[in-house]
Amino acid sequence: MTACRPERNKEKGARGFCRQRLSELTLAVALLLPLPAVAHQLVVFASVKDDVVLITAKFPDGTAVKAGTLRILDATDTVIIEQELDGTMPIVFPIDEHTDGLVIEVDAGNGHSNYWVLTPADLQRIPRN
Repeated sequence: MTACRPERNKEKGARGFCRQRLSELTLAVALLLPLPAVAHQLVVFASVKDDVVLITAKFPDGTAVKAGTLRILDATDTVIIEQELDGTMPIVFPIDEHTDGLVIEVDAGNGHSNYWVLTPADLQRIPRN
């Protein structure tokens, strides 16, 4: 790229030539900047079926998390369960008395982490006998 020189393009004038160079430079910089890494996204999903929570954790390409840590916290932010993941999905967690809300956190390492919130309304849809 050459410097912005008004004498090179007298038809557009100094401003037109400089704007063209500036937009070319802006485009070049935008293409060279790193974009957010899709690889660091993690999809965590939890649903309620009968009296259990079904939890899945996967990467955007559909690959299940094979290693990492699962933490389930209750409505008071107390850790109920912390366990290592082995790739088995879905993870099944009995609701028991935890009907005031849950936070499901998954950390697959290297910046791959996400969470899912189950509200009291989600947890109270369970048919009780």
